[in-house]
Amino acid sequence: MSIRQRINSDLVSGGVVLLAVLVFWSQRDFTNPLARSLPDTILALLTVLALVLVVRGIVQPQSSSPFTGTKSLGLLVAVALLVAWVFLVSPLGFLYSGILMFFVASLYMREWPIRVKGLILDAVVSVLVVGGVYLIFTRVLLVPLSPSPF
Repeated sequence: MSIRQRINSDLVSGGVVLLAVLVFWSQRDFTNPLARSLPDTILALLTVLALVLVVRGIVQPQSSSPFTGTKSLGLLVAVALLVAWVFLVSPLGFLYSGILMFFVASLYMREWPIRVKGLILDAVVSVLVVGGVYLIFTRVLLVPLSPSPF
């Protein structure tokens, strides 16, 4: 089957989400009953939504062509940026590598030629978004992220 053929996207999406729920459910290992309440609730909601998609895909089958109009180069660049970020997190830390990759991704999505105002805006947004995520994880959620070498 070619990727350009029409598929029942509701049925496929529901099946993928059900499979993901099954994988996450099998990996649950909580010692505290209170700690499992949020993940279990989210998994239950995801199961319900996935079942709604599956039923909708069976009752009202609608087929669509996935990736129609998607430029292959853009998809490859996005994957390359994610891979580069994975390799940069260890030497640069989450904060610096995240800002760098967010900035490069925003530059890639900009229309060319890029103006100085756009560069400054992308830099500021990169620092604010990644810095905000970093602060939420380290200060609010108390999740340690990869430290910066500087």
